[in-house]
Amino acid sequence: MTHARDMTAPEPGAGGLFPRRGLRLFLAGPVALIASVAAIVGLGLYAPVGPVDRIILPIIVFPFLYVGFFFLVLMTGRLWPSALLLSAVIAGNALLIAGAMT
Repeated sequence: MTHARDMTAPEPGAGGLFPRRGLRLFLAGPVALIASVAAIVGLGLYAPVGPVDRIILPIIVFPFLYVGFFFLVLMTGRLWPSALLLSAVIAGNALLIAGAMT
């Protein structure tokens, strides 16, 4: 005889359908947004020279970067490669920006 409690969804964090949901959403939301903004700010350093290119290129590229990072984190099976990629994008562009400011 089955009881209603036997047919419930698995506990969150117990290796159910979406393991580590909180960490995954944190990486997909604010961290992906910070990585996208860092890449766009750093884009001004290595983008083609021209007044229109420096305005239009970030407007076009930013949504694609954010959506790419967002879906990468949500659809990957393991979180550490996507977390490593986002960290590398943030750190790399931060170094470029810091180098340009000195």
